[in-house]
Amino acid sequence: MRRVQCWSLAICALAFFATVGKAQEAAIVSPEPGQPIYGLVKFVVEIYPPDLTVKSVEFYLDYRLVDQRKSPPWQTEVDVGQENAGHQFEVVVTPRQGKPFTARLTTPAFNVNASVDVKLHQLYVTVSGEGHRVVDLQRGDFTIVDDDRPQQLVTFARGDIPFTAVLLVDASSSMAGGRLATAVEGARIFARDMRPLDEAKLLLFSDRRLKETPFTNLGSLFALGLEGLSAGDGTALNDMLYLAYKRVQQRQGRKVIVLLSDGVDVDSVLSMDDVVELGDRVPALVYWIRLAPNQPAGGGLVSTWRDRKDHAHQIDLLERTVDKSGGRIIAVHQPQEIGPAFSDILAELRAQYALGYYPQPEPPPGVWRSVEVRIDRPGLTVRAPDGYRTER
Repeated sequence: MRRVQCWSLAICALAFFATVGKAQEAAIVSPEPGQPIYGLVKFVVEIYPPDLTVKSVEFYLDYRLVDQRKSPPWQTEVDVGQENAGHQFEVVVTPRQGKPFTARLTTPAFNVNASVDVKLHQLYVTVSGEGHRVVDLQRGDFTIVDDDRPQQLVTFARGDIPFTAVLLVDASSSMAGGRLATAVEGARIFARDMRPLDEAKLLLFSDRRLKETPFTNLGSLFALGLEGLSAGDGTALNDMLYLAYKRVQQRQGRKVIVLLSDGVDVDSVLSMDDVVELGDRVPALVYWIRLAPNQPAGGGLVSTWRDRKDHAHQIDLLERTVDKSGGRIIAVHQPQEIGPAFSDILAELRAQYALGYYPQPEPPPGVWRSVEVRIDRPGLTVRAPDGYRTER
């Protein structure tokens, strides 16, 4: 009787390992094998067989546990930092039946001359065709030309890349008649729909800074202290846009400034030339939700600081600042168009590509470097920053 029982257990064990142990394995599919990485990286694992019942999946980066998941999708996001170094990825899968199994992946350092300390330059690129954003391009579709020299693309990402944004909302007298309330509500919708790793702050201004929230991903904070706020006074747009650049200057990753205004500045001490000089050193995407002004922009306008010609020059510089940053101008004519404009900007940020490269040869400090992003596919339009100024 005992022999029959032992024989049955042996058969069961053989059957178990034939159907479970032999087939169970994991594969790290992101990051890509052999590719250098930088900043925020998606850590994605596939488990075989797909219908395997899994108790837990542990994610390790450089031998440190960074996350644990107990249900699919089997993925997380990790920050590998900005050092030029290789990294060790490991995943430990614990099934409900059988022993744990692992998968490992090592990514290399960037292939640059070790004697040269060159910072990775990151470009955030929007591609469109036939009126729609194009989101299916691959690494090999892009060519970066820096200072007339093709560059080696060392990082590539697309889709949901975290960002830090300043929502710069004009609350001057030109925002009366329900415009201000609609603008603040649009900013709240923008904040509400952000992802956990995104951050934004709301900065309201007239001829001075009126209200400023901390950087947060909680849309509820955008409502604090805004009760009873009314539109009034003049507009110090240049001063506040300069401040917005300063707010994002020390932040990591993708930087975004969303300006909502008619663009007519009458009270700033700074000129747009000062803003342009700072913007050349701070790589931020600038979007301008451009409200139809009560009068033609700069036309016939005279203020304490500027004559008609200078006002027109300020508007022209603002337009060029938006264009050269890789952002765009969204014209709105009615208050009800403000909310959709904020949502459209957020949708565009979700569809951008992040392209990283080490400028070669090493640029000297304090110089302007022109940049062009090319795509070897007809019928597509590329929007990207047109250059940057190196640090002194």
